[in-house]
Amino acid sequence: MSSRTETRLDLPDILSLSRMVGSVLLLFTTPLSLLFLSIYAYCCITDVLDGFLARHCGTENRTGQILDSTADIVLTVCLLACLIPFLPWEAWMITWIAVIAVIRIVSLGIGVARFGQIALLHTYGNKMSAFLRYMAPFFLTMVDLGDMMLVLCLITTVTSIEDLAINLSSKELDSNVKSIFSSRDRTHA
Repeated sequence: MSSRTETRLDLPDILSLSRMVGSVLLLFTTPLSLLFLSIYAYCCITDVLDGFLARHCGTENRTGQILDSTADIVLTVCLLACLIPFLPWEAWMITWIAVIAVIRIVSLGIGVARFGQIALLHTYGNKMSAFLRYMAPFFLTMVDLGDMMLVLCLITTVTSIEDLAINLSSKELDSNVKSIFSSRDRTHA
């Protein structure tokens, strides 16, 4: 982590904020249109760039981590707000998404209770899950919604349970923990 003042916004922070703006703009476009996919692609690219630049430039900090994770949440919520009324969802898909949301919320609550701050983890599983979620609108032009949701929900459920397990068993918060297995050596009881 950088020792710089936490209130100054660097390029990675600005990219995270711009991702939030882009996410909201999605709400005013036609889902899966060229404009929608272009704005969405920008949001995905800024998600990759903000973390890379923060690490590369040595400007990582707690504020940037929170901005990045908040931008991810805003993008996911806006994406769902666009796609839920647009696509032919089945009840099992919506139910599974709701269960995942509950697991994530419980995990965040446990993190706040145990560590006094929001415990947003950047595990390999979360990165893989985010990548698949980010690619979903592009995949929807090529694959069946049900098949895609089965794979996406299964992987996201596993990563959500991993987050919950890490937040329950860690002695201290390490937002950059790579997995439940790597965290055992350093921070687990």
